[in-house]
Amino acid sequence: MTDPVEYANILVGKQFELVDDDGSAHGKKTYVLWDTGANPSRSEHQQAADLFANCVASGIQTLCFNVSRKMAELTALWAGEKVPGIAPYRAGYLPEERRALEKDLKEGRLRGIASTNALELGVDIGGLDAVVISGWPGMVASFRQQSGRAGRSGQDALVIQIFFNGPLESFSA
Repeated sequence: MTDPVEYANILVGKQFELVDDDGSAHGKKTYVLWDTGANPSRSEHQQAADLFANCVASGIQTLCFNVSRKMAELTALWAGEKVPGIAPYRAGYLPEERRALEKDLKEGRLRGIASTNALELGVDIGGLDAVVISGWPGMVASFRQQSGRAGRSGQDALVIQIFFNGPLESFSA
């Protein structure tokens, strides 16, 4: 059965109404699917850091999601060597440290944050211009949450999905 309303009606025995209107502020979103195999001289993670740094250097406030705490730290380090205004964000920081980073990003003192999925949900970090997703996040729901962090203030946004060279990521693409 492909009709969600019909399925809910049968499953629960009550009448449901489809709500498919998205009233949130959002502009046009451009998606880029990045093939890391085109540049084998740079690792997938280094390419992510390069793209992240290029976005920030272009004046685009950017969030770069990474697959692990270590990669969030390294991505921030590598990108920060090319452009200022970048910091890492991950679980394990004290709450006051996380809130300070969130505030600095929201108020524009930081231009980019390399994060784990810790910033995927529940944190108001303002209207980012771009999101770089380094590695497939594993689920479509996570991809939507991560890509949805950009463009929340109604402005146009950029989402760069970097697929790694493994078979599962190639299949996901």
